[in-house]
Amino acid sequence: MINERRVDTPLIVFDPLEKLDLRFVEDWALEAYPNAILHRSYLTGHKTIRHYGRVGILSNFVRTFLSGAIPSETENVWEAGTPTHHLASGHAYKFKGDAQNAMQQFAMGMRLAPSVANISQVIRLASSLNDAEAVREAVSIAQASEHWAKVHHKVKAMARIA
Repeated sequence: MINERRVDTPLIVFDPLEKLDLRFVEDWALEAYPNAILHRSYLTGHKTIRHYGRVGILSNFVRTFLSGAIPSETENVWEAGTPTHHLASGHAYKFKGDAQNAMQQFAMGMRLAPSVANISQVIRLASSLNDAEAVREAVSIAQASEHWAKVHHKVKAMARIA
């Protein structure tokens, strides 16, 4: 959705998973520009704009903004159906407070290509939701992957619900 904006309204484009960038936005940028539009883009790293250029959306994004409109939220710039797409979608849902859809996205990414990031997210979120079945699935996938050494300590903390 593209909405009209005031010409003097700044747009802050950032990855909220980058802790320093998030802190900068919360502690400084919003203080200086309380009416700023926040444009979250998950898993794009510190150089979000550079990433937009690599995936081919930067020029349209800039044109939209310069025309006086607010570019649509670009929470996920990763190819649909990829593990990274599911991980980014999971973070976006989690940020919005939708734990069930976040869990579903993290689990789909984990099943496609187990990684420390998505296994850890499934274990952490499933534990907070008291979803023992999802914890067991994540543990099983982790044990069968090369990532077990990096996530086994998380499992001990979560074992009480599994």
